[in-house]
Amino acid sequence: MLNPLPNSILKKYPEGSVTQWFGENKELYLKAIRMPGHPGIDIYQPYGTPIIAPYNGRISGVHLQDANKIGGNQIDLFSDIQPSGLVYETMFAHCSEILVKKDQRVKAGETIGKVGNSGFVVSGGIQYWQNSNPDNRGTHLHLGLRLWKPLRPGDMESLVIQNQDNGFNGWIDPMLFVKTPTNTMQKLKLIQQKGEKDIWIVDENGQCIRIANIATFDKLFELGIIGDWLDIQTQIEPVNGDKTILIYNEE
Repeated sequence: MLNPLPNSILKKYPEGSVTQWFGENKELYLKAIRMPGHPGIDIYQPYGTPIIAPYNGRISGVHLQDANKIGGNQIDLFSDIQPSGLVYETMFAHCSEILVKKDQRVKAGETIGKVGNSGFVVSGGIQYWQNSNPDNRGTHLHLGLRLWKPLRPGDMESLVIQNQDNGFNGWIDPMLFVKTPTNTMQKLKLIQQKGEKDIWIVDENGQCIRIANIATFDKLFELGIIGDWLDIQTQIEPVNGDKTILIYNEE
């Protein structure tokens, strides 16, 4: 899945943008929500920064701060079924604005909301937020992730939550699934060594990598590096007569 705040650096503040990791501040969260630590990661970006969908999917919930005291303005997104057979549920909490509606279909990279400080934002990372954003104290995106699996293959109506007995009601560390340009490119280069010439993949920085054939393309898909090859987002000019496509990591 894509980083929903592409300009953020997923390292601990001040070297990066993360003000709180999954599982931190056990005592605080036991009192606040009866969980043995923080059930996601908090990512600082300036107030109003666009939040993008990390994958193709459906908006399963939209919650407003008046009724949602913890998460504030919150967006819930379910992915399409992934090559692994899993379905991702992602929570985007503390938004300043929500730009989608319940049941709306979204594509990876589409703006769904904006970073804010609604809801319960005073937690273990407050010292970082005060220093980095004094005018809008507490501004950050809370990113939560749960996994679901269909009882019947391909059936979104038969989803069963995974890891429900982990003490976090199934919420897991999103960092296990958020892919950065660096690790994506490393995996693509490994695949490239097996290829001959047929299709080029162009990453978001404009770097081209040629892969062998549709079978190899499908292998990338299985590894969760790219999205559905039938759902290419942008076509660009051919290079030396070869088909050239711009593709985004949609998992």
